[in-house]
Amino acid sequence: MPNATGEMPFLDHLEELRKRILLALVAIMVGFGLGWMITRRFKLIQVLEAPIAPFVPGGKLVVLTPTAPFMIVLKFAFILGLVLASPFVIYQLWLFLSPALTVREKKAIVPSLGIGFLLFLGGAATGWFAVVTPAVEWLLTFESGTFTPQITYESYMQLVVHVLLGMGIAAELPLIMIVLASLGVMSYHVYTKFRRYAFFLSFVGGAILAPTPEVTMMILFTIPLLLLYEVGVAGAYLVERRRARAAHIAAGMLVLALCLTPRGLHAQVPQPPPAQRPPGAVDTGRKVAGQNVQRVDSSAMKRLGLPAGPARPFGAPDSIMQALLAREGFAATRYSADSIRFVVTGEQILLGGHAATLRDGGQLEADQISYDGK
Repeated sequence: MPNATGEMPFLDHLEELRKRILLALVAIMVGFGLGWMITRRFKLIQVLEAPIAPFVPGGKLVVLTPTAPFMIVLKFAFILGLVLASPFVIYQLWLFLSPALTVREKKAIVPSLGIGFLLFLGGAATGWFAVVTPAVEWLLTFESGTFTPQITYESYMQLVVHVLLGMGIAAELPLIMIVLASLGVMSYHVYTKFRRYAFFLSFVGGAILAPTPEVTMMILFTIPLLLLYEVGVAGAYLVERRRARAAHIAAGMLVLALCLTPRGLHAQVPQPPPAQRPPGAVDTGRKVAGQNVQRVDSSAMKRLGLPAGPARPFGAPDSIMQALLAREGFAATRYSADSIRFVVTGEQILLGGHAATLRDGGQLEADQISYDGK
C-alpha cells in the first residue's frame, strides 16, 4: 500500500508486478484457447493456403512428418492468441506504470494504446493483401513451366506470419515517433537531422524483418519503413506546430492581462480614486524623461506644427473589454503599437511603431514607448 507520501514500498512494487504478470499469463492462455477454436472453426489454415494454392501441384502444400499438421495448427493458434490477448496484456502493463507518469504523459499515451492496436491490424492487413498475395503470385509464376515447386506448409506459414507480424509492428513506427514528440523527448528538428541514419536503419530493419535473405524481399520491407518514418516526421511537425500555436495564444492572453493590470504586476490590488485635477490637466501616471525634453502649451504646439491632441485613436472596446474597464477600484492602461514586446525580468512593455498609451484620460503618443511597470 502507498505510504503517507503516496509512494509504494519496493516489496509492494514486486507484489504488484507479480499480480500483473499472472493476469497477463492468464490472458495469454485464454487467448490461446480462443485462437485454437477460431483456427479450427473458421479453417484459417486453408485461408492461409488460398494465395499459393493455384500455383502448387494439386493445390495442396507438402508436410514432411505425421505431426506437422498438428504443430502447424498449434503454432498458428498460439500466435493468434498472442494477438488477441495483447490489448489486455498492454492494459496490465499500463496499470503498473501509470502511477509513475504525469498527467501530461498519461494524456499522450492513453489514446495511443488503442490506436497502436488498430495500426497493427492495419499493417497486418496491408501485408496480407499488398505483400503476401502479389509476392507469392510473382515468385511462383517466375519462369513458369521450368520448375516444379515442392513447398512445405511449415515454410510457407513461416513466410506469411513473418510478413504479417513485421508489417504490423512496422505500422506503429509513426505512432511511437509522434508520442515521443508530444512528450518532448524528441522533436521534428531531431527527426530531420536523423533522416540520413534512419535511411540506413530502414535497410537494416528491412533485412531483419524479411523472412528470406533475398534482396527483393529486403527492399520490399525497406520501402514501407522509409515511408512510415516520413509519416512520423510529418506527425511530429504537426504536434510541435499545435503546441507553438497554443503557446502563442497563452502568451497573448498573458500580455493582455498584464496590460490591464494596474501598476505593473501588482494585480488584484484596488487603487484609490484619482485625485481631482484642474480641467485640461493630463496625468499619464509616469514622468516624462529623456534628452532635450521641453514643455510647451497647445498654442506653441500649433505654431511648431505639432499635433495639439491625440492623433491615433483607440478602437472601440468590445463587451469583454468594456467589462474589464468598468471594474471599480482599478486603473486600466490601454496600449496600441505596431509591435509590443514584454520583458519579464525588467517588468517593461516596449512599444514600437505608431505607439500610444491611454490611462485616466491622458494619451501618450510616440514612435517608441518604454512602459516601466515598477
